[in-house]
Amino acid sequence: YCWNQDTCQIFSDDCHAECLGCTKPASNEHCEVCKNFDNDGVCVAECPENRYILQILGKCISEKECHSRNIRNNSPGANQGVWFIYKGECRNTCPEETEFNETLQNCVPCFNECYKPCEGAELVNSLTIEDMRGCTHINGSLSILSLKNNYDRDDLFTSLKSVRYIRDYLKISRCDVINDLQFLPNLREIGGMNLFANKSLLAHDNRNLKKLWDLNANFSLQIKHGK
Repeated sequence: YCWNQDTCQIFSDDCHAECLGCTKPASNEHCEVCKNFDNDGVCVAECPENRYILQILGKCISEKECHSRNIRNNSPGANQGVWFIYKGECRNTCPEETEFNETLQNCVPCFNECYKPCEGAELVNSLTIEDMRGCTHINGSLSILSLKNNYDRDDLFTSLKSVRYIRDYLKISRCDVINDLQFLPNLREIGGMNLFANKSLLAHDNRNLKKLWDLNANFSLQIKHGK
């Protein structure tokens, strides 16, 4: 297939297994796009020793290249935190149940004691839900609006399970896929510093909402202001 008179590419079973399209059969050095990672022009399934995955670009880079992202303002994501090596990856954030240790300059386990503050948000689809993954303290309000997809409901369980504190209010509205609020199993306090219609917890027009939480010995929620 040709894009123009000068540029053609081959789509066939003869391409190397690490290629998505190629200009030369059976060569991982002539891929149009790498299936996994680009290691200096060679497509590979895993990065070799002393090379580290940079997920946002799908590349293998050296430790020096990773740390240099802290000072190169023109590199994608360079201003988003400190870049470091963790479990074979060049990262600027820590995975769930770990947090960044300034002394070690790396991620350390924190489990239920993790602290990850996030700004308030309106969750309206899987992308906005994913942005809240690992958040423990919401410095604002949390609104969950008009979710109608079962996948969105599943994403709520994955992304909001660590939330312990909401500064302002929690609002759930017009979400037909929500049966309960068990996707917030660790929520312990709603501050009510800023209210919505004089309320800090508001759930309305959710046709399938049957209950809020399972009330047991392990669940305790305090609402500081509002109702």
